[in-house]
Amino acid sequence: MTLIYLLIYKIGLLEYSLFKSTNKYSYLAFRKLHGLTNGKINETYSQKVSRKNGKHQFPEVTNGLTGQLNSERLNSITSKIKEQGYYIFDEKLSEDVCENITNYFSKIPSKAIAEDNSKHHLIYDRQNPIAPIYRFDEAEILKNEDLSKIFYDINFVRLSQEYLGSKPLNNSIIMWWSALYTKTASSRAAQLYHFDMDHPKFIKFFIYLTDVDSDSGPHCYVKKSHVSKPDSLIDDKRYSDSDISDNYEASEIVEILGSKGTIVAVDTSGLHKGKLPVNKDRLIVQIEFTNSFFGQKVNDLHVPDLPAVPDSQYQDAYGEVYTRVKTGS
Repeated sequence: MTLIYLLIYKIGLLEYSLFKSTNKYSYLAFRKLHGLTNGKINETYSQKVSRKNGKHQFPEVTNGLTGQLNSERLNSITSKIKEQGYYIFDEKLSEDVCENITNYFSKIPSKAIAEDNSKHHLIYDRQNPIAPIYRFDEAEILKNEDLSKIFYDINFVRLSQEYLGSKPLNNSIIMWWSALYTKTASSRAAQLYHFDMDHPKFIKFFIYLTDVDSDSGPHCYVKKSHVSKPDSLIDDKRYSDSDISDNYEASEIVEILGSKGTIVAVDTSGLHKGKLPVNKDRLIVQIEFTNSFFGQKVNDLHVPDLPAVPDSQYQDAYGEVYTRVKTGS
């Protein structure tokens, strides 16, 4: 069976090289092979991407949301992500900016996604939720000046490149409320353990826009599970807390807590979940970078009036990172 999956995957790679699109069967085969090879298929592909695409050149020191970044600190941070699968930054987005974003989007409709996958486009009523998760449209997110600046943060690009080993591509920016809707963990809201496998290699930056304690939906992560997983946890499906605790020590299962503004870099090919909120809801924004668009379909993002486009020097040097973003009329 593995040989069949490998053949379908190879056909998909050829198709992608010719047409820059991935057929769904090759994508599913790729996801299956990730488990069957415990991630080795991803490593092989990523090594080829690194040799082909190379890296951008950055100044020795860059300044961004995560403070001042030089080569020494860059290597230290990426080494920790490679070792444990995540990194919590000392720097935070300011409380004022978090409040501004939260207030701004209290007036913007979002997509309420129910467990049966029915969707309703409406303004989130924090006191009367109708679904466990409310997701905002990407274009609406980037219309907000604060989030647009975060999206183009140079340190996120630089860290992504170092971790991925090649020029990064922005894959998505998403933001959602985890609502106080049910007392049962929702699969639709990613509140059961799982691993992501949208593309060969990727990294995500999470920013908590509300205070997050153990009762308000923290991101939970199993240390080092991005490197390898036990055979009982390699299937591409959801897992219960007991499935995880049966295979890992309690010290390896981490709840990432933090006040509003907390920034975390995570390789979500490791086992993770968003814990079910039971006391307070949670607003979070996620920016993802990948080394290749092979895999899940990546949509172009059209934002006619992007409020914070980088200066021309930045555009010339790193504009291809955001190749999917289309501005202007």
